Parts: sequence; structure tokens; C-alpha cells
Amino acid sequence: MKRSILVVMMLVLFIPAVFAANPVPAVSQDMLVTEVMQGNAYLPKGTMIRAELLTEVNSGKNKVGDPISFKVLEDVAIADVIIIPKGTIGNGYVKIAKKAGMFGKGGGIELDASSLDTSTGIEIPVTMDFSKYGGERHIEMNYNNSVGGALISGLLPGSNQTIKAGSTLIILAPLNVDLQTTLNHLKPALTSQGNEAMEHFVQEQPTTQSPYEEGNEWTCSNDKGTVDFIITKVDKKTIKGKLTSQGHDILTFNQECQADKGQMYITLKAKDKERGKIYSIQMFFRSDGTIQYIVPNSPKEDKNSVILKKVHK
Repeated sequence: MKRSILVVMMLVLFIPAVFAANPVPAVSQDMLVTEVMQGNAYLPKGTMIRAELLTEVNSGKNKVGDPISFKVLEDVAIADVIIIPKGTIGNGYVKIAKKAGMFGKGGGIELDASSLDTSTGIEIPVTMDFSKYGGERHIEMNYNNSVGGALISGLLPGSNQTIKAGSTLIILAPLNVDLQTTLNHLKPALTSQGNEAMEHFVQEQPTTQSPYEEGNEWTCSNDKGTVDFIITKVDKKTIKGKLTSQGHDILTFNQECQADKGQMYITLKAKDKERGKIYSIQMFFRSDGTIQYIVPNSPKEDKNSVILKKVHK
């Protein structure tokens, strides 16, 4: 009997840390959402919003349902109009809170977001999955549908877990959200620059078309630099493409790359030509046909979102 108890105790002691990672929703017919009126501007499904946690939480002190708040770290713009300014405060809650247990079992805590308001007072439903679990070996943080987690090691087994204020979050817009105004009222589609008319980004209606087609190309060019991505080959499980970027305020890439397909986002690895360092690049396919391009660890401006518009041929 003593031997059986000892075996059970040893198994519990050597359970590794775990983290819950919900899969990113695939591009599907569900992307067509009927609540957006024809011609209205909208926040596209799949939009990612970088934010900072304002409320420290602890698995031993907090309980399920406790409120949290977060602050938006970058302007969120639609058709060149800022609809959620940097610094906007959003709300969320503690989704799961598990206290540390016996035999070295670590505590765990999960957060979720609930709402965020636009500058015009429209409530945006949002979500996230930020979790931290402790155990015998190490701890992982998970930003679901986002830029990946940061590994933390060396924490004591059996301890409660804390997510500190100031932690970076990735907030997701899970639906197309009608902004209840037309694009013409949001901002004129054309503006004059001297005698030359300069076209601005005009948002398209929500689409169900898969972005994974050979020859599809997206680009962005502004005063910070130019980013271009084109899909060159589509296989059953992967895509190949070419990424080019240059500019004083962004990293410089010029290479072929490959990524897994079948989700609303892809992750690429590319080497900056100036520094020789390899960076992880996130591209999120949004329901308005654009790509949200982010280099999370960039020392330059492309650590914030760059919206690539689809090139119509």
C-alpha cells in the first residue's frame, strides 16, 4: 500500500506545467457576418489589438469573475480614421483561478476580455486567452490567436501564479462590428494633395474568400516604409511567399518564406538585412481582405500593426 501511494505521489510531483491554447479559428464561411449594413464601415473580424494589463492578478488571491482592465497600446484605424485611440481602457475578467495545491501542484489563472469602446461610443465585443499555469518544471504564457507565448523558467513548484500589471496582451475582435456610419461619413475616400488626388484606403465589405491563392498580393507604403507580401505557391498544408520591406522606420526583409496554412493567421521567420537577426513575423488575415502585419520584437515601428491592402489585378 505504501508503495502504491509513493508511486502516485511521484507521478503528481513530475506533472509538467501546462498551458491551455485554444486553436485559432479557420478562415471559413462564418466570416460573412450579416450585422454589417451594406456600405457601412466596420471593425473586421480577426483584428488584433495590442494592450497592456492594468490589473495584477494572482491565482491564490483572485476568484472567477473578478474584473480586470487593460489599456490599448496602439491606435486602431479603419479607412485611415482612428476609431480606437491609443490609451483607451477596456474591460475583462478572471475566467479561471486555481490555487496551488499539494504535492507540488502549481496554481493557474486565465483571463478573458469582454468589451472595448470606440471613440464614438460604440461597444466592441472582444476576447482573449491569456493564461499562466505553474508546475514542477516551467511556466508558459499563452496569447491565444496572437503572437505566441513567452517562456519563463525557474519558478518554484506548488506556487500560486501572478500575472503582473504591465504584461502585454493581444485582444481579438471575434466578429465584424458595424460602426454605424458609412465610409463617406467616416472620412472622404479621396483627399487632395496639391493638384493631385491621393486615394485613401476604402474598406471592402466582409468576405468569405480564402486568402490562400497563388498570386495574391498585399502591400502598404507610407512615410515609415514599404511592406509587400505575395503568395507564390499553395500546397495542401503550407504556403510559400515572398516578403519584402524597406524603410527607415521598419526592418528590412527580402526573402522567400514558408508557413502553415488553414488558419486566420500565419507566422513567418525572416532575417533583417541590416542587423542579420531573425525575427518572427505575424500576419493576420482580416475579413475585409487586409492583412494585419506585426513584428512583435522589432526595435522599430513595425512592432505596431501595419495594415497591408490587397492588390487588385
